[in-house]
Order: sequence, then C-alpha cells, then structure tokens
Amino acid sequence: MSKQPNLKYSPHTFNSSHKKSFEASPYGVAKFYGSLLKHLIIDMVDSEHEKRIQKIGVKVTVANTIMKSVEDAVNLAKVVIEAE
Repeated sequence: MSKQPNLKYSPHTFNSSHKKSFEASPYGVAKFYGSLLKHLIIDMVDSEHEKRIQKIGVKVTVANTIMKSVEDAVNLAKVVIEAE
C-alpha cells in the first residue's frame, strides 16, 4: 500500500520547478498576477489579507466563497456581478 502525500495547506510559499515561488495566500495570488488583476474576491477566512492586497493596488471584496447550497452560489454570483 502506497503512502498518501501530505497535502496540508501551507501559508508560506509555493514553488514549482519551472516557476518563481510565491506566497500561498490571497496576497501571494494578487502579487503574482500583479497588473492582470483589478479586483479579487477572497473568502471571509482570508480577510486578514485584505489591506495588504489593497496596498498593491488591487481592489478586494471579502465574501463567503464556500458554496454549500444553491443560495450560497446565487449570493456569490451577485457579489461577483457587483464587483467593480
């Protein structure tokens, strides 16, 4: 029986052998994509990254992004549509 890989979330860095490493967080995503992003919707559990992301010039909306029901999906769709 083969051992399962450890897939625990790491808030530190992600490094692919052919790409530059970046912080594995909403901030890291915003920083990595830089000028391609105007607005980023992040989950409420990641709200501590909001101000840091805004400091690099990306608008941020904090919302419930976990869709456990149709109502959750509809609410998130409304957030996305209303995001500037």
